[in-house]
Amino acid sequence: MQSGLGKAWSTLLFALSVVVCQCLSAQQAGPGLPDIHYAISDSTVSNDVFANAGTWPEDSFDGGKWSCGEQTFFSGLDGSKQPQDFGANAHLGVQTQIALSGPLIPELGIGYQVGGGITAAANAVQVFELLGENSGRVQAFSTAGLFQRFENGFAVGAVWDYQYQESFDNFSLNQFRIGFSQFLGDRDQIGLTVILPSSTASAVFNATTVNLDPIAQGRLFWRRFWDTGTQTTVWGGLAEGHSEENVLTGPGRPKDEVLLFGADILAPLNDFVAVYGEANLMMPPDTGGVDAFLGLQFWRGGGIVSARRRQWSPVLPVASNASFTVDLNR
Repeated sequence: MQSGLGKAWSTLLFALSVVVCQCLSAQQAGPGLPDIHYAISDSTVSNDVFANAGTWPEDSFDGGKWSCGEQTFFSGLDGSKQPQDFGANAHLGVQTQIALSGPLIPELGIGYQVGGGITAAANAVQVFELLGENSGRVQAFSTAGLFQRFENGFAVGAVWDYQYQESFDNFSLNQFRIGFSQFLGDRDQIGLTVILPSSTASAVFNATTVNLDPIAQGRLFWRRFWDTGTQTTVWGGLAEGHSEENVLTGPGRPKDEVLLFGADILAPLNDFVAVYGEANLMMPPDTGGVDAFLGLQFWRGGGIVSARRRQWSPVLPVASNASFTVDLNR
């Protein structure tokens, strides 16, 4: 059986091959739809790096700088506690991701996105180790999907997420995410993200069989684009009920639908590097999900100040613990 790291690296290599092929085909393709612009006309930034944070460089499909869409790499710290941690564990580690997007059917304005990542973390609580289980875990995430942006500022996207995990046992899960967004003027964006489970898995913890499945979520968000090029997003919503299993005290009464809220930030340091982070909190905090990451995102070719606003910007990010919450029950 291929390890989680092996699966993740296979994902990253596949993503790289996709973008190379897309770049080669883009250089031979004729013009497609004109690039969509959501220009901010009243920027008052004086720093040269961000002077055009609210404007858009011209895009092309004939081998120009942006013909391959967005290509990013992320590395940072990751913290996670979810119902799958059996009420007695949490994790702290590092996360790396690669994400690629670009035109798939330019004449229809349809783009593709593909990406993958690895999260390697150690236990933040000793309980699992004292019970003879692993002292950490490795997760491999993959995301692939399509999106479409329109001249009126509306966008829609759908992706399939896959997670392979090596922790107290080895298992894999998958889910679908669907996203809708709409620009309100040139500085604000609202939208909806729906997360739908599409698989379950069984595993063994300390000789006990447990069942795992992704948790369905619905999130309404508001995103603000600031003069400095920084983007901030806040959201709130509902998640389906989850178990309150605890490996030490036994099963608790399952929760019904619960509230969730979260935020992300993308703060450019220059045209190539930004501080990027995301947090998603699922209530209640003792048995729900507390997931967050923060690090640096690198853009191949620059242009990070126009992230999420180009025609070939993906609507949804690559999957991570912050967007892939897993329940556990016996």
